[in-house]
Amino acid sequence: MAPGSTTHHSDMAQRYVDLPIASQGAGAVTFFPPFNSCVAPNPFNFCAPPGHDDGPGRSFERRFRDDLTPAAPAGAPCRGVPQGAGKFAEQIARGAGGSRESWWTRHRAGSDPPERPTSPPSAMNTTLVLILLCALFTASTAHASSLDLTADQKRLLNDAVYYLKDVDREAPKLTKLAEGLKNGTAPMAEHEIQNALAQVDYGGQKLNNSISRLNQLPANEPEVAAVWKRVQERAQELLAAQTTFQNAHKKDQEAVAGLDPNALRADVDKLRGLSSKLTDARHFLPKPDLGIETLAELPKMIEYRNECEKKYAAVLGLHEGRTMANTISGFDYQQNSFREQLPQIATLLINQAKSSLENANSIAEKAVERRSAAQFVNGVIDATMERAENEIGLMETIGTQATEATALRKELDETRKRLDATGKNLAKEILDGNTPPNDLYNGGDKQEFLDAVTKAWNKNHAKAEVLGMRVPMRAWERRTGWKWALDQFQKHDFSELQVAITIKFDAEIAHTYYAYLKRDHMAGDKLTVKLDDRGEVPLYRQLLLSNWK
Repeated sequence: MAPGSTTHHSDMAQRYVDLPIASQGAGAVTFFPPFNSCVAPNPFNFCAPPGHDDGPGRSFERRFRDDLTPAAPAGAPCRGVPQGAGKFAEQIARGAGGSRESWWTRHRAGSDPPERPTSPPSAMNTTLVLILLCALFTASTAHASSLDLTADQKRLLNDAVYYLKDVDREAPKLTKLAEGLKNGTAPMAEHEIQNALAQVDYGGQKLNNSISRLNQLPANEPEVAAVWKRVQERAQELLAAQTTFQNAHKKDQEAVAGLDPNALRADVDKLRGLSSKLTDARHFLPKPDLGIETLAELPKMIEYRNECEKKYAAVLGLHEGRTMANTISGFDYQQNSFREQLPQIATLLINQAKSSLENANSIAEKAVERRSAAQFVNGVIDATMERAENEIGLMETIGTQATEATALRKELDETRKRLDATGKNLAKEILDGNTPPNDLYNGGDKQEFLDAVTKAWNKNHAKAEVLGMRVPMRAWERRTGWKWALDQFQKHDFSELQVAITIKFDAEIAHTYYAYLKRDHMAGDKLTVKLDDRGEVPLYRQLLLSNWK
């Protein structure tokens, strides 16, 4: 081929060969590595790692040694690099965190990354190191001199600058991202790290495009030398940023490897359960006691949420930790919404607590009017007062209506004292007016069933002092009829009777219990006794011993 012409040839190892141009000797051959030449692997390029000779292609060290001899002109980068430069490139790559060996292991396993890798391209470090090495060598051997570039050379220089502009714009951004990631001021999720690595890869391609143009220009020309210097600076920035991103990716993978999916699922389920308790604070209006309980538990909920965030911090930005990250975000949203509702709930509780107190007073007034202590004894008034207590307590827990809560607390205490006194006075009046049960039955079988009642009573209450047994009914009540049971009509025929058993409860009071008797006429008048002897005795069945006759 005639001097001055240029051609490129790609062999199986994808080496690019630049035949001599007019400024070079007839026997000179120039080699420069493209982006994927024995560095960023592809399915058709099998290159052995440094120090190995296996594989269809030769190692990069051998290429430097065989193709780039000291006799080659040093007018372009990577020309005239002394023997052993490949070893030097390997050392730089290893020192900068690059690992051609690790890529080689994956490459031999058949897992080559695509041209725009979605996972960190380990070989990219070596690409940048080679670019940096060529730039350093050129900068060290070039001496600025005034040379007139031809039109074609100016076009090549402009193209080199054009490709370099993209790297000039993006490299500082990547450096800033890497610095924030490294010092912890700007953490990055795994997909952001992957994207940053892809940007570094893209920048390396752009640098290689610039180098392929600069490689055809005299390096000692001032403008060319300046561009080479920029290439060197950008390669250093990209290499440093890439190392930071790859270290972060490695850390993410280690975190995933140590993740216990069962523990993660259990923590997610528990945190979701806690979050569900904060769905709507308006639920506390009809159940203020639940509101008090939830607010008391809230600090522990937040503590558990923080524990989960700390425990899974390494994987929250990864796919494997996305469920926990979303659960934590959901908890935070629920908690913030819950807290925003609390002041409004406290305002609504003011009127609600006042209404509860008014209701308790109204029930007490009607009980006194009807001379019935049932509302006091059976807990109706107590339940109403307890509701007011919880409503005021929830206001105090929320704390946004402190003045109103204090006033209502005072009113609650005063109401409770007044109603307690009212209930006691009413109970005394009712107790004073209670009389013993009537004894109306005069049948001939009276002693028979009273003996049966006594036997049943003494079985469980032998130590009780029985004041007397009276029958408040004049006769047995007979019940005859049919009822549907077990898929058929069944006849019943029996008689019922009640017996009042009055015992001494203490030095002043007597209590009355009842026995319910039944004679089954369809079973030979069989007698059965059932005692109502459990639970608190209502006031109307209590009697002053002084009134026992």
